[in-house]
Amino acid sequence: MSLRVKIISIFLFLNLNSIAQSDSNFHQYKEKNWFALLDKSSVLIGSGKLNFFGIELYDASLVSVPGTNNQNIFYHNFALALKYSKNFSKTKIADRSKKEILKLSISNKKDLDTWHQWMLKSFPDIKTGDVLTGVFSSKFGLKLFLNDNLIATNSDINFSKAFFSIWLSKKTSEPRLRNNLFNINK
Repeated sequence: MSLRVKIISIFLFLNLNSIAQSDSNFHQYKEKNWFALLDKSSVLIGSGKLNFFGIELYDASLVSVPGTNNQNIFYHNFALALKYSKNFSKTKIADRSKKEILKLSISNKKDLDTWHQWMLKSFPDIKTGDVLTGVFSSKFGLKLFLNDNLIATNSDINFSKAFFSIWLSKKTSEPRLRNNLFNINK
């Protein structure tokens, strides 16, 4: 077998193995309690990692209906799952979320303060390996799951959109992660 054929064979094996792993990971989502809040045709749109100075913070995955893209994200129900690689206090998560929403310039001070209080009260402390999943719907707002257990809801659609915009807005502070969530190759 020539070197070129070997390289192509290895490349194909790695790609098919990656697709198979991605597909099996997606089937795990269908078994989650929160999946029932999505359209039954929902699929894994994309996924990626968030690193900070080489330290992995979490893996993120976006699940919604086929055809969901960065132009119509709030038109359909979707789930954003974060699998954490480190421990984080709920205060740190709420404070960082407030800071990111503020950077997006999509809320007024009064709303942001109200939202921050809700996050401080509702967000859990996170341990390594925990999965925090937020589900969005224009009908119910935000439902938050920790390790597949519903822990909080917020029916404020403006808050829900602002919160998910941290990852999904074109103005996010993490455009590479956003591109991975929408499976945009740039």
